[in-house]
Amino acid sequence: ATTISPGGDPGGPKVQTIEHLLSACAGLGLDNLFIDINADEVPVLDGSAASFVFLLQSAGIVMQDAPKRFLRVKKTIEVRQGEGKKLMWAKLEPHHGYTLSFEIEFDNPAVAATGSRFVFDMGSGSYKKEIARARTFG
Repeated sequence: ATTISPGGDPGGPKVQTIEHLLSACAGLGLDNLFIDINADEVPVLDGSAASFVFLLQSAGIVMQDAPKRFLRVKKTIEVRQGEGKKLMWAKLEPHHGYTLSFEIEFDNPAVAATGSRFVFDMGSGSYKKEIARARTFG
């Protein structure tokens, strides 16, 4: 349930449940586009990014004749919140490329049966096959 707003202003305009749409954009390498939304929430659809991938590809993707800008992580940055079993953290580390590593500790047989760690190279070209159809759980 990710929400964005200009400048993080809680009283300003906002758009909720953006994670699947932004995942599709990142997975397709789209970083310069306009998205018109006439509601305060992006449709959840089937709970994955697959429908957004299909719609974006159907609309057409055009390469721009401009250099792409990158953010370079020069040192490790870590953010932590909570303690003990409620500890959540995120870390960025210097790396040549764009690799994501996810880990979860969740006391549920469904999570234990599917694994608790996943590493994915965003440059592999397999986002649509390996990630886009993944659905959220709650």
